[in-house]
Amino acid sequence: MDSPEAMENMLRFWQQRGYAGVFLRSDLQQFAPFVRRNPRELMNPALALMWRYIDVQAEHYDYVSAAQAAADKIGFELWVYHPHIYSDGAPEDVGVPGVGRMIPWSYVTKLLFERPDIVSTDRRGNKYWMVPEYAYPEARRAKVGEFVHMATKYGVKRFIANMRSEVNQLIEPADRADRFGFNRPVVDEMQRLYGVDILTDPRFDVDSPTFDSSDPYVEKWRDLRGSYLTQLYRELRQGLRAVDPQIKIGITLAGEHIGPPLGNWRTDWRTWVDEGLVDYLISPVFFEATLDRDAPKKGYLTNALASVGTVSHEALRAYIQTSRHPEIEVIATGGPPYFFTPPPLPAGADGRQCDVWLGSYHLAWFQRWQQWMRDPEGVRSHQIPGAEFRRCFSRRVRREIRWLGLALV
Repeated sequence: MDSPEAMENMLRFWQQRGYAGVFLRSDLQQFAPFVRRNPRELMNPALALMWRYIDVQAEHYDYVSAAQAAADKIGFELWVYHPHIYSDGAPEDVGVPGVGRMIPWSYVTKLLFERPDIVSTDRRGNKYWMVPEYAYPEARRAKVGEFVHMATKYGVKRFIANMRSEVNQLIEPADRADRFGFNRPVVDEMQRLYGVDILTDPRFDVDSPTFDSSDPYVEKWRDLRGSYLTQLYRELRQGLRAVDPQIKIGITLAGEHIGPPLGNWRTDWRTWVDEGLVDYLISPVFFEATLDRDAPKKGYLTNALASVGTVSHEALRAYIQTSRHPEIEVIATGGPPYFFTPPPLPAGADGRQCDVWLGSYHLAWFQRWQQWMRDPEGVRSHQIPGAEFRRCFSRRVRREIRWLGLALV
């Protein structure tokens, strides 16, 4: 999709395959006024090359504008999915080496760079970079500003507020689900509402052998943190309606709580429905950009990958139908986006969600391989004898297909 024409061709291709629309991921140029780019020369050379390629494409043409124009032209739904609710980056001096890590990170939001106190902290003041605490009005205002900017500049009519976090690609994920969430506004509000100091009260010490995850005051703390997320969505609805009352908002949902790698604050989807803050709920969704294999041991009350603390499609639809906003819809995918879930679909699912791994990467790769096989110049350009190149490339494609459990027909 390296030109407006190629973008339109790809949208037509998806449409012909039976898709109704596409979730197009937002990136730096979409919310550039809110981002500080980190020095590129510090990066791993391979990462720097990859980021540079993305920049070159962005300089060549504006792919969001092109996608919106093409979608409008052919009658295709374009959703901009913004996976930056809890992926706000970090300065270049933050990061821990490890498998799957990308350090230094390529950007940090200007707000977190100028106000690092907004980053979620533990009881000792250690920061969980990438993850802002929405108890701060400034954090909510900046995040709403990103959506409003895209709606105003590109005329986007459909957004996915995606709570996916890339924190595991930068630092070690939290060792306990309730490790973070002790920023000053949260501390002050818990003191005002309940007369407890969560910085010193032993009931909030996850390192204590007597820590009780079901303590009612710990639950109140989780509910409070969840209320700030709900307030973000109130302000998001208000901000986007000021641009265009017809703009649609979809919110991803893991379950009753946020889950790995973020924490245990409540995701109060019932209030989102009751107040009409959302047009679509998308479920089931997990929020780990890189999986934490130890997540089941860390006390998460919701873990979508382990089917813990989730909400069934039937329960979502039943609540919506008896609410004041029965027009709200559920996008009930038949499995996680990276992998193809073979039939039959899970109970209550009404469609499939496929990510770039299938639709734009593996199928395109297989198609290009077939083209190269028909093109002697393409084979010679790799300076590999035709038969040897065919065997080598075919083995790699088959290995990737087996890894994903895909069947190309």
